[in-house]
Amino acid sequence: MSMSEIIAAIIGAIFTVLAVFIAYWLSSRQAHVDRLTTKLEDLQIALSESRTANDGRFRKAREMVLSPPAPTADPTEYVYLSRDMPLERRVTIYVDTYFQTLRSRRKELLEQNIPWVDIFHRFSEGKPVRIAEVLSAHLGTRDAIDGFEAKLLHCRADLVKGRHAAIADEAT
Repeated sequence: MSMSEIIAAIIGAIFTVLAVFIAYWLSSRQAHVDRLTTKLEDLQIALSESRTANDGRFRKAREMVLSPPAPTADPTEYVYLSRDMPLERRVTIYVDTYFQTLRSRRKELLEQNIPWVDIFHRFSEGKPVRIAEVLSAHLGTRDAIDGFEAKLLHCRADLVKGRHAAIADEAT
């Protein structure tokens, strides 16, 4: 055996080992890709099942929110502000009911220190409004309530003048 045959045999053996290693590495990569593909398919199935379940829940919640509440003994307890109702009418109903409730329950509301929520966004979407949730969270002192009343009166005056867009922007 000549020296060139020995070198050719060694190079052939090296290429054979290298080819086997590359084939093994590629097959392990393919197995990894297959596992990831399976996980992705499982996640897609879970996501579609979750969407189906959430659609049912959201549909039920939407129906509850958009349906008018049952009549109560206290006419100021609930006001239903329909999305079809003009914005001016909704604000007028809201402000009138707010002042009526505030006048009759001011002391009681202040003593309870209930965590109030801002109503503008909710009523602009036509949701039923619980009057006990009308005042915003910062109300607690007479000055704050008077300031809020002034803001409401200003909003109502703007609506009467026909500035619907400005109030709609403030409401959101």
